[in-house]
Order: sequence, then structure tokens, then C-alpha cells
Amino acid sequence: MEIYNLRERVMDVLEAISGNRVNYGMMCIGGVIRDIIDPANILSGVREIRRGLEKDVIPVFTQDATVKARTARIGILSREDALTYGVVGPTARASGLSMDIRQDFPYAAYQDLGFKIVTLPDGDIQARIVVRALEMLESVRLIEQALKELPNTPIRIDDPMPVIPPGKPRCGPKPLAGSCFII
Repeated sequence: MEIYNLRERVMDVLEAISGNRVNYGMMCIGGVIRDIIDPANILSGVREIRRGLEKDVIPVFTQDATVKARTARIGILSREDALTYGVVGPTARASGLSMDIRQDFPYAAYQDLGFKIVTLPDGDIQARIVVRALEMLESVRLIEQALKELPNTPIRIDDPMPVIPPGKPRCGPKPLAGSCFII
């Protein structure tokens, strides 16, 4: 039940940031739709979420005997097989591959925040669960750091349309719809 309370706290924080609990719609060309009104209040909520993760979520995935019995040494994906099949993300990191697009091709503020790539060598279901759980903590840490270092700058640029030289493809490492251009 505590996990649902934690989810509600996450929804409260998202609502405080975006004005909506479900459809956040914050991004726009050249910035964001609205500013964070009270970063200190958001930071307080994020810290509460971190404490909840540390107290209620992480122990279930890392220490609970039932979870371990049903996930340890099951569904093993070796490091070599992960490489062969081109596995990425938390599944790859649970097989011991220290790869993350945020580090390999930094975008946004990731290169300024610095982050720890969570990896485990076991490759089983338990490793995949634990990697995801520990990545939740790392995400919260990144959010805390970003809120502390949030610059007091305009939320949108004046001219949101990028100038792309003719014939030059431009695409980020994690392209969203409309973020790749070939002119």
C-alpha cells in the first residue's frame, strides 16, 4: 500500500510542476510551457519520494525472500548474449553492460549533472528489477540536483526555429517525433 501512497506523492509533484496530474505537456519548441513556481516546494516533495523509495520500495526488490526466490538465477541474459542481441537500457545494464545514452551521447543537462550508471553482472530477472529500482533512486538524485541548480533564465527562447544548413542532417541521440531534420 505504501507504494500507492508514493505514487500519489509523485503525482502531486508532477501536478505542482505542470498543473496536471496526468497529461503534463510541458515541452514546446524552444523551451517549456510554464516555469516551476516554487522549486523549494518541489525539492521537498522529491526528497520525500526518495525517502519513500529507500524505505519502502528498494528493500522489497533487494531483500525480500519471496522476490529473490522468484527472480534470482531465472531468465539469465549473459553479457555476451546482450551484446549479440543488441540489448539496451536497464536490461543491458543488468547484464553488466555499462552503457547509457545520457553518457555516451549527452544531451540536455545530463553532462552537467553527472550521474552513476547502475549495472549488475548477474543478468537474471532479479538484476533487471534491482537495476530499475536503483535507477529510480538515481533519477530522483538527478532531479534533486537539477532543482538545486535550476538557472533563473527565460523558459523559452525568442526564436524557437533552429537554423539548419542545407543538406545537413541533424538528429539527436534519442529522437522524438519531429526532432530529425534533413534539408
